[in-house]
Amino acid sequence: MFSVTHFVPRPPEPDAWVQVAYFTRTDETGIYFCGLNLDRPYSEEEIKQRVAANTVEELPVQVPIMKGKTVWISPDCDIWVAAEDDPLNDAHKVRVKKGDGPIGGYRVEKSIVERVGSRVDKITNRKQLVTINKKYVPGGPYEDLARLIASKLCELHNADEKPCYEKPIRWDLIPSFLIEGLFDFCYDPYFRTTSRGESVNVVQIGWIEDMTIVVAKTSPIYTEMVKCRTKNYSLRETLIHCNNEVDIDKIAVLGEVVSATEIIAQVQDNYGISKLIESMRDEVEMLHWVEEEPDRRMIVSDIGFVRMLKRVSKQDIEKNRYPVPKSFGTVIYSANDEITKFKMSKRYPVGFVCPLRDIRWKEEIEKAFIAALRDLAQTSSLLWDKQHGDGIGKELSEVGVEVIPLREICERYKAMDVHDLYIEQLKQEIDRAVEREEYELANQIKKELEHQRI
Repeated sequence: MFSVTHFVPRPPEPDAWVQVAYFTRTDETGIYFCGLNLDRPYSEEEIKQRVAANTVEELPVQVPIMKGKTVWISPDCDIWVAAEDDPLNDAHKVRVKKGDGPIGGYRVEKSIVERVGSRVDKITNRKQLVTINKKYVPGGPYEDLARLIASKLCELHNADEKPCYEKPIRWDLIPSFLIEGLFDFCYDPYFRTTSRGESVNVVQIGWIEDMTIVVAKTSPIYTEMVKCRTKNYSLRETLIHCNNEVDIDKIAVLGEVVSATEIIAQVQDNYGISKLIESMRDEVEMLHWVEEEPDRRMIVSDIGFVRMLKRVSKQDIEKNRYPVPKSFGTVIYSANDEITKFKMSKRYPVGFVCPLRDIRWKEEIEKAFIAALRDLAQTSSLLWDKQHGDGIGKELSEVGVEVIPLREICERYKAMDVHDLYIEQLKQEIDRAVEREEYELANQIKKELEHQRI
């Protein structure tokens, strides 16, 4: 998976979009390429020299790019990643740098704090906090927590929450759209990969370290994967084995998500596997694609993406103008189990996303996060760690996120009073469980209490 990192500045044309030369790299290497041409690699030092000489400019955010796309400069000096043949009518084009006069020097200096303060509704005359919620973890304690954090941010800035419904935002474009000002706060847990970490940070709540393969259970690929598991093969070893034994058509990944980063890093030196990787736009395109030929196709994805695949309906496919496969709804897939689950090469931080250089906004989210935890603890409704069957930790574990223990969270953000409240909450829950003669539940909560005291 390649991301655009730099472009070659040139004057815009007054009445036309013009292509510009650009540089790319994969997430885990320091090697750059001119466009998608792999014949001539460039070192990081070479790129730095070009930047210092003002012949190349670094983009404020990195955006994935695939075949059929290129980089353009508009008459307004905006830099876009869009279709090679018709950029203006590309429904999925993304602006990666806003023009503000001469090329060069654009950086986001204004904090989101100031952005919220200047965004006033004309009717209510109230400030607005724009939020997005892709419902990666829909319903339940986690979404309640995120909603409460948004509410606390509104209280801090005397603002009203304005959910962003205008257009769906792809995961790989969230850093760009956050910095551009399309939204201010994201409900969903965001995974900070190496490349994302160059433009965004997170108020951390956990880690992600697992990924999965989605494959039809009746396919010969799955049969070979079962053999691989008995030998405790890694993801790389499994893919190589399956490709040797089965006529795999393609391996789908979703944009610039963690699993896409991982598979590229693990197999980039194996041409037989890397040539099979196909980047796709969203879960609708991906499910439609795999159901066309389930015996020869597979998906490498984040743990939580499987839920999104399951939510795709026949109407979603038709809405995107894809033909509905004959097998739709009849294929049984395996994912997130002992056969299809794999460890990543390293774990990545997970949390509430904010611009990398916007320290003020990160601190505001931290304040709101702790205030939300405190409110939940005071009302005996804080369910955090994984030991709680219905807690936030259990919910997030189902999308592959291992939460940081609450005690560590409270120590990190200097809020041990929240932990003390949580201890009292657990004691009260044990008493209530004993009164109801629910001794198994009482023992589970006692284990959680002992876990918190360690």
